[in-house]
Amino acid sequence: MAYILDYIDWYGDFTLDKIPFNDVDNLIFTQLCFADFSEIVPTEAQYGSISIADAAEKFLEFGRDKNVNMGVLVPNHVVDLFLKMAQSERYKNMRLAKYIDEIDSEKQQQFSAVTIILGDGTNYIAFRGTDDTIVGWKEDFNMSFITPVPSQISGVEYVNRVADSLSGELILGGHSKGGNIAVFSGIYCKGDVKDRIIKIYNNDGPGFTNDILTTPDYLRISDRVKTIIPESSVVGMLLEHDEKYTIVKSKQLGILQHDAFTWEVLGPRFVVSEERSTYSEIADMALRTWINSLDGEERLLFVDTLFDLLECTDATTLTGFNSNKLKAASGVIKTIKNMSEEQRNGMMKIVGALFKDSAMAINAVLNENHNKKKHSRSSRSIKLIVRHKNKKSE
Repeated sequence: MAYILDYIDWYGDFTLDKIPFNDVDNLIFTQLCFADFSEIVPTEAQYGSISIADAAEKFLEFGRDKNVNMGVLVPNHVVDLFLKMAQSERYKNMRLAKYIDEIDSEKQQQFSAVTIILGDGTNYIAFRGTDDTIVGWKEDFNMSFITPVPSQISGVEYVNRVADSLSGELILGGHSKGGNIAVFSGIYCKGDVKDRIIKIYNNDGPGFTNDILTTPDYLRISDRVKTIIPESSVVGMLLEHDEKYTIVKSKQLGILQHDAFTWEVLGPRFVVSEERSTYSEIADMALRTWINSLDGEERLLFVDTLFDLLECTDATTLTGFNSNKLKAASGVIKTIKNMSEEQRNGMMKIVGALFKDSAMAINAVLNENHNKKKHSRSSRSIKLIVRHKNKKSE
């Protein structure tokens, strides 16, 4: 099987006039924006742009290809992808502009984006998904009970500014949280900007609450939204999706399929599946049931307590938390001891509900699959009986 790095090897010699922009290119851009472009790609205040080839040269000069560690959850392959793109005819002359990278612990915001000028009159605005920062993951959790979160607001403002300064059509996209921000930005950007958007990609990113999906602003752009998820999607099934989604096969299992570098491609397209995996259905049902069972105060309690435990070691990244397990364990125990009885009881109730809902989801999905197989066997038996009777009558 082949993946996005193989796609660059195979199709890197073909410019957009030979093989037009497609869904796989979209996914590649959503991974490219995880690279550290600070002091390389011009910010909005600096104006201007830089080719992908020249950006890669500076990246190497700064030694950012050495001892690469993108963190616990972001693949190190991001650097390989960037350098491959810089050497390919397809991507090397595309230009990067308007890089922004903001981390704000007080606002509980992790936001980063870059604009890719394709050279055919189209601009792809790529929103970075959740990185290794703890504040970034807290913002993700906040999405379950806060609308909008700071990064969604920043996304709308960024799209409006880019549209004001660049001509041409717009494509918005992102992976994970970045996909959610792309859709949100398309919903709430200015009306004349909406008219210039030709496609919005949500690559395994969360959806939205129903009150957003029924707004005139969403309905105006809904036919341009494309959601792509792996078979065992968990993140991409959070909250609600009004649009149909494309299901992609992956070489990984379970939640590890969230890694875009494991999605299978065949030529300039993805290898698609007709249905989600049992794992995805169980996780989706369990999480939906659990989240819907919590009121706003309980969701806030869970998120704040969970991230108090993560931040008790003074770690700012998941890698930092994971690298000193002894300190982390000591800090977690100390934090739990310092909780009030009401807080501890509340957390026990919430976590207990999650386990209960997970067990119910497993039973429901397994029973449904069993009934499907039973119905399928019955249908085959009926067909055999009918075929046998037809032969006898002949």
